[in-house]
Amino acid sequence: LGIGPSTDAAMRPFGIEFHCGQQSRFPAADVHEHFAVVLSLDVNQFAAFVTGQPFHVNAQRFVPELETHHLCFVQFAADSLLQVSTDLAPQSIASLELAMCVQVTFDRLREFGLLEGKRMAVSGMGPAGLIAVQMARAWGADSVIAIDPVEDRRERALRLGADAAVEPKDGAFAEAAGGPVEASVDCAGAKASVEFLMEHTRGAVALFGVLRDDVAYGWQQWRSKVDLLGYGTHNRDAAERALALIEDGRLDLSSVVTHELPLSDYADGVELLRSRQALKVCFLPHD
Repeated sequence: LGIGPSTDAAMRPFGIEFHCGQQSRFPAADVHEHFAVVLSLDVNQFAAFVTGQPFHVNAQRFVPELETHHLCFVQFAADSLLQVSTDLAPQSIASLELAMCVQVTFDRLREFGLLEGKRMAVSGMGPAGLIAVQMARAWGADSVIAIDPVEDRRERALRLGADAAVEPKDGAFAEAAGGPVEASVDCAGAKASVEFLMEHTRGAVALFGVLRDDVAYGWQQWRSKVDLLGYGTHNRDAAERALALIEDGRLDLSSVVTHELPLSDYADGVELLRSRQALKVCFLPHD
C-alpha cells in the first residue's frame, strides 16, 4: 500500500491518496474509508507536505528491500495495517499508534504477573499517561493512582477511571494509596518521576517515557525489592489488543484530544502543542 499527494479530484481535499498494489489483500475501493494508516513525520516534513512542496522520505525506513532510497510515495507492508470500523470517529482512532506503544508496556507487566488484581500507579498525565490509566482499568488492575503536578491533568485522569489523582508528593500519595503500590508505569520520562515511583512501588516500575537523564538505583531501591522494566518491542498483536479496547468501549482515545482544527490551521495547532495548551490536536482535512 502506498500513500502520497492526491491526484484524484475526489480525494484532493484530504491531500493524501492511497493505492493498493496488485497483490494486496485489501480491496482498492475500500482503503480510503476503512483503514487507519499511521505515519510518523517530523514537523518540517509534514508542513512541506501539506503546503504542496516536494515531499520525499526515506522509503527504506519502512520497506528495507526497496531499491530506491527516496520517493514521493511511501510504501507500507500490508501486515503493518489494521482495518478499523467506519463507525469510529477520527478522534477515537487517530492515536492508535500511541495506544499500541502503551499496550507494549502493559504486555510486559502482564508477563511478570503485575497487572490483574494489582494496585497500580501511573505518573505523567499527558496523552500516554491518560491512555495508561484506562488500560490499567481495562486489564484488571485493582486500583489506579494517577500522579501529575498539573491539576487539570489530574482531573482528566479521574474522569477516565483513576481512583485518585495526586501531586508527586510523599504525603499525598501515601494518603491516596494507603502505602506502596505493587506496580507502576512512568509516562513522564523524567528522573524525578521514575525515582518517585521507585520509592513508592514494591513490585516493578515499567518505563514507558523516554528517559532524559540517568536514574539512581541504590541501596534503598535494592532492599525494597523494586524492579525496573524496560520497554518492549512494537508489534501487531499489541496494536490489535489496543484496537479491541477501543472497539469495545474500554479505551477512549478521543479523551486525549483537546483541540480540533482544520488542516489549514496546522501552524496554530503546532503552537498549541509547543506552548503546552493542548494535549493532542486533531486536524480535520475536510473542514
